Order: sequence, then structure tokens, then C-alpha cells
Amino acid sequence: MMMSKLIPVALCCTALVAAGCNDRDPVRAERETATAAPSASRVSGQGRQPMILNLRGTGMAEMRTLVIDGRPTTVPCFTVDLIDMHNGRVVGKGTDCLQATPDDRYPDGLEVVGTTIFDFGNGHTFTSRGLTSVQPTTHGSPEITHITGAIPPEGENSIVEATGRYQRMQARVRLSGAVNMSRMEQGQVYFDCIFVVHPL
Repeated sequence: MMMSKLIPVALCCTALVAAGCNDRDPVRAERETATAAPSASRVSGQGRQPMILNLRGTGMAEMRTLVIDGRPTTVPCFTVDLIDMHNGRVVGKGTDCLQATPDDRYPDGLEVVGTTIFDFGNGHTFTSRGLTSVQPTTHGSPEITHITGAIPPEGENSIVEATGRYQRMQARVRLSGAVNMSRMEQGQVYFDCIFVVHPL
């Protein structure tokens, strides 16, 4: 079986809430999270600047059941750090869950349904979903084995769920990513994926 066809077994994670250590003052933790998380106005229509987020780090595959197209679907998921690229700060956790589509048109790559959960802690989350293309690299860093990408049509809303300060948000979410799947058989994948969240 080709490496690219094993992607759905390794690529994805369970959302983890980054709420700080137990010995931290809860009021202080809430204030720090509110300061670190990107402003909701970037994606709520009050501001027009896109939110640029980086899912970066190595995660272990964990199975999770999501509702996709109205049906419960069990998929592998990975959780890694979520970084605000405007200031380089870690602002939470990002979870990437991918479901392979039943299509053999791509002998060297794969088309997947990507569900990404952006969790800023303290109940502030949003989830995007869309088709993602995965292809082996032909040049560049030896630390990267595959390139991933998703470009929704102009004006299409990618958000399927949002809570807290991101409630009722609508945005077009574009992905440009790089992954290392050399340890995929052990259920470990490195992610360096950039998401551009354009407000609608």
C-alpha cells in the first residue's frame, strides 16, 4: 500500500483545551488567555484583517468520532500547538482530523475531508471543514514529506461550529501546509500548517 494512502490512519487528533496548569490562579489564567487569543473582530466582520494561524508540532494519532455530512464518522486526529503568526505566540491547541474520500483518481496523492478545530481555551473555539489535497514533496526540506493545501471558492463559509467569543462567525479558511509522515506507521506526524481565516 502506498504511503499516501495511509494518511487517514495517521493524520488527525482529539481537541485538547489549553487552560493552564492547575496551580495557576484561575482569574489570572482567564486574563492571560483573553490577551493571547487573537481578537474576534478579525473574523466577525467588525475588522477585515485575516487571522493567520500556524498549527505546528508533532502529534500522535487518536481516533475521534465527528459528525460529517450528518453521519457519525470515526477518523484519526492530531493535536499540536496553535500559534498566532501576527505575534508568534502560542494561543491554544489546534486539532486536525482528516477523512479520506473514496476516490482513486489520485495515484500519488490523496483528497481528504479536513476538519480543523481551533481551541483557544476557556470555551473559545471555532471549527473549519473542507476538502484538502495531499501530495508528496519533490524538493525542499528533507524534514517534510508531503504538502497539503485547501483553497475554498471565494465567499464560501468554511466554519461549521464556533463557541465563546467566536460565536456566529463566518469565514473562508485557506490552508497551506507541510507535514512529515516518515513515522506515520508509529502514528506520529509533524505538522507545520498555516491557516488564513478571511472574514466574510
